[in-house]
Amino acid sequence: MRISRVLPSLVLAFACGQAAHAAGVGFMNNTIVAHIPKQEWPQFEKTVGQVLNDSPDGTTTTWTTQTKRMKGGPVTVALTPKNTSNEGKCRLMSAEVAQQSKKEHWQFLFCKNEQGAWRASSD
Repeated sequence: MRISRVLPSLVLAFACGQAAHAAGVGFMNNTIVAHIPKQEWPQFEKTVGQVLNDSPDGTTTTWTTQTKRMKGGPVTVALTPKNTSNEGKCRLMSAEVAQQSKKEHWQFLFCKNEQGAWRASSD
């Protein structure tokens, strides 16, 4: 299931409108997430979707960039869903983002839309 590109926009605020990410969200310029290589976003989004769909509350899944020789080193994101509500239709997702000694904490509420796709909630 594809995650919308609001995730980088809100987190990254760890779900995503492609135009928002492609245009570059200004407030994200100085975040660790901005260092994830463009070619690795699809795999990152896939991991976020898998966590939202399959991981029990409180279980942490870690994703790390694979690009060799990244400026600043690899980016690691630890995703932990919690507080699933509305009969599994909404989940709070905590994201611990790190690159070497730099760390950021993000938290997002994701809810499923009528089509069953996860979207970052504005509520």
